[in-house]
Amino acid sequence: MKMDRSFLKLCFGLCGGLIISLVFMGVIWEKYRLVPYIPVVLNVNKGEHILKYNVNLLDSEHKKKIVLILRKYDEYYQEKDNVILIRNFLLRNMDLLQNYTNKAEGLREENAYRTIIRPKADDAQASGTDNHSELK
Repeated sequence: MKMDRSFLKLCFGLCGGLIISLVFMGVIWEKYRLVPYIPVVLNVNKGEHILKYNVNLLDSEHKKKIVLILRKYDEYYQEKDNVILIRNFLLRNMDLLQNYTNKAEGLREENAYRTIIRPKADDAQASGTDNHSELK
């Protein structure tokens, strides 16, 4: 009993198409799946610049600030059980994530400046003893 060659070509074609579709779906899934956000920092060691993940920055203040940054740059994220979830491809882009981490930490420092230094300068100006006008 011989099998028709056109039937075999059809079977192999369908199997090949199915395999290609599954591989493509796997690539898409891997790229767009949600993973926990981990801050990235730049370490300089003996002249080498190395990007590293640093979970020590993950406190409630940093999480609030990184959410602001993710919103500003239209990055998709979700918050679930006090964990910020981002796309896998963003977590793997360490340069961009380090940039976002720096911006979030900059907001934290700016907030500290506004709550600690700035009110003192404003009080001094109100009392007429403003010696720190360069802080404005």
